[in-house]
Amino acid sequence: MNQAKAYEMSLKQAIEQRDSRILSLEHNIHSLKEHLNEQMRKNKCLENYMKEKGYYVVKYDQDSEKLKRILENKKIRDHMRAQNEKTPIKRRMSDEHDIETPTKIKK
Repeated sequence: MNQAKAYEMSLKQAIEQRDSRILSLEHNIHSLKEHLNEQMRKNKCLENYMKEKGYYVVKYDQDSEKLKRILENKKIRDHMRAQNEKTPIKRRMSDEHDIETPTKIKK
């Protein structure tokens, strides 16, 4: 019976620790959201100020920038993989018209 109470207490303590960790993470998320909103507000104020002064403000297209980075990273990974394997980058099957295979016989 004593062991059961000790086990129950240890479980309660573990639950309390996890609850406090969750609360801490929620607080961090809230703080980060506030910081992000403040930065976005400052950026908007700066953008408006620059427009008032006659500067041309370029809109930042996050999706196209992200796509460019993804494609650049893919090229770098493919190149590094090819260097590590000491073999050329694999060709696609559509590039191999002249190779005979059991399912693809040359006519």
